[in-house]
Amino acid sequence: MDDIYLKITVNGLPYAVKIEEMVYGKNTVKKDIPPKKEVIYSEKKPVPVKASDTIIKACVQGILISIMKREGDNVREGDLLLTIKTMKERKEIAVPVDGRIKMITGSIGDKIIWHQVLAIIGTEEEEYL
Repeated sequence: MDDIYLKITVNGLPYAVKIEEMVYGKNTVKKDIPPKKEVIYSEKKPVPVKASDTIIKACVQGILISIMKREGDNVREGDLLLTIKTMKERKEIAVPVDGRIKMITGSIGDKIIWHQVLAIIGTEEEEYL
């Protein structure tokens, strides 16, 4: 059986889920799959997340109004990454660590919810030097 991935959303967070078992009537098809790294779904491709990566989540809800960096850009701690407009203010989200942007999940105009994954920053030296 070929690998099959489904996109699901749990508590507002998007994930790619690999199907390990499928039931067709009375027949069950199982595939032994060794445990793999966590994967966060991007419209472009699944992005493997390493333990050393930093996941940036939304601390407010609102509308994404600007993105200052692109995937693949090297960033330093404190660099502005994006801006979310809430009902009362504009919240600027800064990069918390030095690294390289592996993924930005939103686009300008997207509705952002609490704890939504906004970006993943790769922090291993060999990834961004």
